Amino acid sequence: MKFPRALALVIAALFVFSLSASAVEYNEAPMLAEMVEAGELPPVNERLPIEPFVVGPGVLVSEENLNWEVGQYGGTLRSAHVGTYCHDANQSAFEGVLDSPGFSQDNIVGNAVRDFEISDDATEFTFYLREGLRWSDGVPVTTEDVRFTFEDVYQNKDIYPIFPQNFRSGGRPNGTPVELDIIDEYTFRLTFDEPYGAFTTKLA
Repeated sequence: MKFPRALALVIAALFVFSLSASAVEYNEAPMLAEMVEAGELPPVNERLPIEPFVVGPGVLVSEENLNWEVGQYGGTLRSAHVGTYCHDANQSAFEGVLDSPGFSQDNIVGNAVRDFEISDDATEFTFYLREGLRWSDGVPVTTEDVRFTFEDVYQNKDIYPIFPQNFRSGGRPNGTPVELDIIDEYTFRLTFDEPYGAFTTKLA
């Protein structure tokens, strides 16, 4: 499932490991050090969100499937997959609101959001964006990006003649479109008119 630019990061829990950027010293990528030194780029601690998604052993891949070690900057990225699913560079570039460590549908966690809540009847989904996330041009990621995606993209007939199926009740083509409620700068809620238990799986 692919999203427009805004939703790819915004739309895309309880995290296994999360740290505060203000309390931790991060390593600067060597290829960016000169830009930081010249004042062309803020230091790495100022570029990260307040609670970044830190990937460690067992976070995205089960520990038994990976020999974990701290990587080195540079080099060549090689990946492999089983089956007919095509994994390309686009899949590495697009990040969603949620993730599924080890591809487990029973362990869905936040990604572009730091946390989320589901109502008991699975009709309301409340998301809390990671404060401090920024687009490549330095503009903060906020719920304005979510509003833009739903109101100016998904509801624009010239772009989307049919409202996206995954954001309709039950994930059905004839389901009622979801209702968006912007609560504050970093919190938004999506409400369906019937239970939609598979919604977080769709986002992950």
